[in-house]
Amino acid sequence: MRLNVLPTVFAAGLLATAAWAQDVVSARAGLIHYLEGAVYVGDKLVEQTPNTKLFSQFPEVKEKQTLRTEMGRAEILLSPGAVLRVGEDSSIRMISSLLVDTRFEVVSGSAVVDISELQKENAVTVLVGDSTVQLKKAGLYRFATNPALVMVYDGQADVIANDVKKTIKRGNTAVLEGELVASKFDTEKGDSLLRWSLRRSGYLALANVSAAKSLIDSGYGWSGGWRYNPYFGMFTFIPARGVACSSFTGMCFYSPQRIYSVFYRPVAQPSYNAGFGNSNVRYGYDAGAGYATASQRSYGGYSPAASGAVGGAPAAAAAPAPSAGGVRGGEGAVGRGSGGGRGQ
Repeated sequence: MRLNVLPTVFAAGLLATAAWAQDVVSARAGLIHYLEGAVYVGDKLVEQTPNTKLFSQFPEVKEKQTLRTEMGRAEILLSPGAVLRVGEDSSIRMISSLLVDTRFEVVSGSAVVDISELQKENAVTVLVGDSTVQLKKAGLYRFATNPALVMVYDGQADVIANDVKKTIKRGNTAVLEGELVASKFDTEKGDSLLRWSLRRSGYLALANVSAAKSLIDSGYGWSGGWRYNPYFGMFTFIPARGVACSSFTGMCFYSPQRIYSVFYRPVAQPSYNAGFGNSNVRYGYDAGAGYATASQRSYGGYSPAASGAVGGAPAAAAAPAPSAGGVRGGEGAVGRGSGGGRGQ
């Protein structure tokens, strides 16, 4: 079910100006971007939801530290364009927070890695059980323990176990115990963690629109990375150039230069030359005009605002505020799920 458009919210985001220039300029991964419920770093409870703080006060998971959840979930920024989302009753340990070699271990439970763009100078590696999983392309990856496994919803992963290397491609899963064998699975099926992750991706994509426009309006130089959008109270990914779109979700992240080709594209308008009596075409700019979007998935009742094929424009829809209540949800199809949580 697609949500109704909220014009005032969308317009506020689109008309954001250069009054703010709050960026993440960091050579480290591990920023805790968003959380719900009980989340701990070590034995210390992270008491405040990060998006209620100033951008410079977000907590971090530092190297050798462990983040664990109880009745909660956490979203962690990795290298630019890559996000780790940790499910309930789960834990991860940060091994290396360098952007050029980001490594973490899924110690228990489940986690999702969502990569909109994997820059060639960066790397994301996940340890699960006795296996090492190198994420080679932009995509959506699911990890779990007991048994240890990887599910590639989109992208490509190289699994190394017992000195054996095997490539797992889109739509395939592999149990990381015993003989390494890949098998097909239904990418349309998911659970509450996957649906929550996809909704979070939609929020980040929506926040990209005004953030990218503010950069081009201000003439601010941009080399790509995470940028804080105060209108949405969250970070978003902005590529250095072009557009980064997910072939699985249809959600896109636009560079400052590309945002104008999306929201300020030339529109043919008829005009007439009275002296010659013939018609000509005059080109103007139609702010807010959009290209046709690709087919959208509906993640538990939420259709992401920023979706479209490469070169397309996002649909003008505003995302609802994430639930502030519990986070448990039942199993269901990715496209027809219940939303994966209940709020207050």
